[in-house]
Amino acid sequence: MTVFTARTVTDQSVEYPNRFKIDGVSHTIETDFGTVTAAGTNVNKAYLQPIEDALAAALDVEQGNYTGTGAFGSENPNSLTFTRAPKLVIIYAPDLVNSSNYIMFIGQESSSSMVIYRSTTTPGARVQVISWSNYNKTVSWYNTYNDSQQLNLSGATYNYIAFVN
Repeated sequence: MTVFTARTVTDQSVEYPNRFKIDGVSHTIETDFGTVTAAGTNVNKAYLQPIEDALAAALDVEQGNYTGTGAFGSENPNSLTFTRAPKLVIIYAPDLVNSSNYIMFIGQESSSSMVIYRSTTTPGARVQVISWSNYNKTVSWYNTYNDSQQLNLSGATYNYIAFVN
């Protein structure tokens, strides 16, 4: 999903730019601004298109979902791969009640990351991130406690959203 989609900006092109109708009758109106003290910004394609393009490049988001398999541990990591390097990944399970239902990974420019995870009093229930690769555009993680804490509960649907760059 793209947060912002750049439009192709075009200049208006009309046959009679100063023609207007009053009561169904065409009239040509002349501009009479008096002394122009400031010309102002020419709002046209040359001015607007670079803004549209820059916003589209800066605000890409990818989203999707996966179904948990019930596997967990270092031999069974979860992994998500994106089309571009992720900068922020949020994973959540909106339909799970009384369960570990969200996690947030915050990426860095190196192949490491920081994890913010919901508070729990269960020892060993925090997620361990094992890989964040901007080169491979992948984030992988595992948990040695159980499948729920790894966000891989069998049959559960997990949604994710990633800000990519």
